[in-house]
Amino acid sequence: MFARLSLVLSLTANVGAQVISEVASKGSSGVCDGEDWIEIHNPSSTSLDISDHFLYDDAGASDSKAYQFPSSMVLNAGAYLMICCNQDDSSTGAVFKIGGGDSISIADGSKQQIHTSGVLPPGSDFDITYAIDPDANAFKYTTTPTPNAENVITLVDNSAYLADLSAQNELGVDFFGMKVDGSKPSSAMDDVLDLHITMNADVETTMWNDQSFETYHDVDTFAVTDGSTTTTLSSGGRMRPRGQSTLAIATCLGIKSIPFLLDFTSNDNSQTLFGVEKMYLRHHMSDTSFSREWTMHRLLARSGLPHLRTRTVRVSINGAQIGVYEAMEAPDQEYVFARSFPDYNKDDYALFKVKSNSIGCGSPEVGYTSEEIANANEVPPYTFERGNHRDKIEVYGTDDADDLMQCAGQFFANMQKERVGVLSAYKAHSGNCAEMLVEEGLIDQDLGSENWKATMKTFYNEHLTFVCPDDDCTGSSVKDEINVENYLKNFAWYAITVGQDSPMGNGNNWLLANPNDGQGWRIVQYDHNNMLETAGGNLCNPVCASSERLVSWSINRPTCTSMKSNPIVGPLLSDPTLHAQYLGFVKDFLDNIVTDDLFTEISDHITASSSYISSDPWAFGVNLNNEANEDLSSTLWAGGTPFLAMLKLRRAEIYNQLTALENGSFARPTEDVLDEHEVCADWESTEVGTGAGGCPDPAGCNEAAACYADFGCAFRNEDGNWAGAFAPCNDATPWCDPCFPDTACPVSSEGTVVVATPDLADLTQVVISEVSSNPVDGVCDGNDYIELYNPTNYKIQLSQYVLHDDRGPNDPEAFKFPALASLTANQVLLLCANGDGVNSPAFGVADGDAISIRSVSDNVPVTSAGRMRSDERNAGESWTLQSDGTYTYATATPFVFGDYGTAPEVESEDDDVSTLNGVGGRATVKRRTLVLLVLLAALAVFA
Repeated sequence: MFARLSLVLSLTANVGAQVISEVASKGSSGVCDGEDWIEIHNPSSTSLDISDHFLYDDAGASDSKAYQFPSSMVLNAGAYLMICCNQDDSSTGAVFKIGGGDSISIADGSKQQIHTSGVLPPGSDFDITYAIDPDANAFKYTTTPTPNAENVITLVDNSAYLADLSAQNELGVDFFGMKVDGSKPSSAMDDVLDLHITMNADVETTMWNDQSFETYHDVDTFAVTDGSTTTTLSSGGRMRPRGQSTLAIATCLGIKSIPFLLDFTSNDNSQTLFGVEKMYLRHHMSDTSFSREWTMHRLLARSGLPHLRTRTVRVSINGAQIGVYEAMEAPDQEYVFARSFPDYNKDDYALFKVKSNSIGCGSPEVGYTSEEIANANEVPPYTFERGNHRDKIEVYGTDDADDLMQCAGQFFANMQKERVGVLSAYKAHSGNCAEMLVEEGLIDQDLGSENWKATMKTFYNEHLTFVCPDDDCTGSSVKDEINVENYLKNFAWYAITVGQDSPMGNGNNWLLANPNDGQGWRIVQYDHNNMLETAGGNLCNPVCASSERLVSWSINRPTCTSMKSNPIVGPLLSDPTLHAQYLGFVKDFLDNIVTDDLFTEISDHITASSSYISSDPWAFGVNLNNEANEDLSSTLWAGGTPFLAMLKLRRAEIYNQLTALENGSFARPTEDVLDEHEVCADWESTEVGTGAGGCPDPAGCNEAAACYADFGCAFRNEDGNWAGAFAPCNDATPWCDPCFPDTACPVSSEGTVVVATPDLADLTQVVISEVSSNPVDGVCDGNDYIELYNPTNYKIQLSQYVLHDDRGPNDPEAFKFPALASLTANQVLLLCANGDGVNSPAFGVADGDAISIRSVSDNVPVTSAGRMRSDERNAGESWTLQSDGTYTYATATPFVFGDYGTAPEVESEDDDVSTLNGVGGRATVKRRTLVLLVLLAALAVFA
């Protein structure tokens, strides 16, 4: 039965488990009829029982093609066992075929991994295997395959190999329309090509049904049409859905334009599509220009930085068009790495991707509390791992506004499930962030040998969690371990394009490469849909989510808050010499790359693509004429962010900043001497922490405001300092003096301490304007309600907040606002209590409650109505915010707030509008625009 499984006695060592010892991902002479093969080895001095163990690729041990060893199978001491792959059935070996970038692993009968090869780096070929070097105890490519025998390492001739990689890269120049320097070749293919995919109809049905699992599905053919010429890959390959919000929201809406990963090598290791082995298909969910990703990688290439080539394609599956995509090289291909780092050490290099679930590891502010960790008891496979153990995303479609809102709610609920998985993994790794993040793939190794994991763990501990003490960042030694010029150039682009979904902002969406050439780690950029876009500004703070704030963002302080608070940026840009060098790169890029010729190039691309884009599922609300027009400054401040016009305005504003820096008229210093909490610093503002409305931006002030509102002065000492558990409020108190001038809590004439309250007109954030625990006729079907008010002159996104009662923000009934929810300037929003928990709070309002709002991402208090005094309430009254900032009982006036708000116009039930279960004003949002708002909010952090 197992004629093709052979056992041979050989080397003995003191290791107590079987290991993957050699992988021939493209086969070798005289073995397995030229098919792929895998060798496992028992280096110990005793026999090992491998009964019912699993051998599998990156599809996982639960995949139907995973190979399971027969019962009662023993691997003798020192023995080797070779398994042929791509077999017709498991009686002769493994059914799966090894694809490009796969990892080969072995697990026990309970599917717990014992050993893995790690990601197979590019470099394999026929008669070239990936084998453990017994001297170095690390995997290396060898030209001497040794199936069923001790490994012999004969290194590949690098010069010939590198020449092959360069030739492979050249195959894609015309296809992507990009030379190595980012310029366009004269022989470039059309701006938009058709990519045709064919697959078995049943396989396609399964793919759509199971797209939540992100698993691979077989493809019969890939074909690209450029005008009258069609190039077909007859050996097919495989593809899988891939993404977070971009996949989840599209799936929930029933839109087939979902993101994919294409693998052209799974059936034929030598087959590529114009040199590409693996390719991402990225839709344009949050990019109304359909050009941000296309533009950004060309800019990176033109400045000599690592980049991923992109091109626009229209995709069809089995003849049905599904959408317009940006086709992008996957970064984990060796020819891509070699192009970026020509002097890399071919036998020892690494590439890691920093994923969103890695952000804030260990920090209570993002959920790593002792209570949350204690309650996290998931076992592998975790919810953040792809596979059929995941819950399927429920499809709501786009016919009903409530369904659309539920899509966003479902996405965040699923992200919370993933968070439980992350916390469970954190606990399983004994609270060691570096260990957990690297081993669980949240800082994911895309290329390189396993030994690099230890290096990355050390780098993470020493530099990705570093916080500059006080105003001095000289304690960081990161400059000794990175390529400083690479970092500064990337910082320059992030600053020019206000890229906050990045190391410059939230620490998301980037790769770390180490070519092992003696010059340290480099940044590789990834995901640019939020560049110069309000959703990107919102990642820093809602007050930053306007085109005006994006354009005026200080180039001197390009981070969200203080530079010193950013462990990646602070140690470099706090150094005056390096800061000056960074500014030099900014000017050089504006002078030589962000030119009028670039604007014309972007406009021409959008115009050439417009006929394809107009029918794309993500094109609702898109004005392509505006997107192709670089001169729209007069319309931008209404809230639109056409990329081309924004880029041109940003260039002009940065030139103004550079001129002011040169002639000494720049109002703000390089150092963070204003305040570390200030967000999206406006370069022309001279006031400390000034934001919208003339008061400090909310990042620091919210905490103090909530402390005052929640606790009054009950926990303040005579000197005005907060005592005990509320001592952190002291940190925010001085910073909030401009808005809270009486923070010392003055003593009243009766000798009791009174609360200092701000004038509402000075606030820069949403407030709770009315709370009712009494039924009001005609409102909320007689249920309690909570009314919010926006006292500012700009729209506030509510999706970042959680509304809760005394039980706190982590209570199951605490209300997380749907991703759609926002509140326009000077308007009210009514939330009915005792609701479904999705569109309205599930909790009721009890007399004596303190209703509060906190930030979802960092658990920072935003505002509170304070504690309701039930003994003072009369019939028909609600707990109401007054114009001086105090609360008292007054006649209930739902949908109206004193002299500050006006009763919003309520749309008729026949109108195609969105409601939030009794929303004040019933935000008039037409259905297709509604979808866009859901997506923009949902995409903000999770791409």
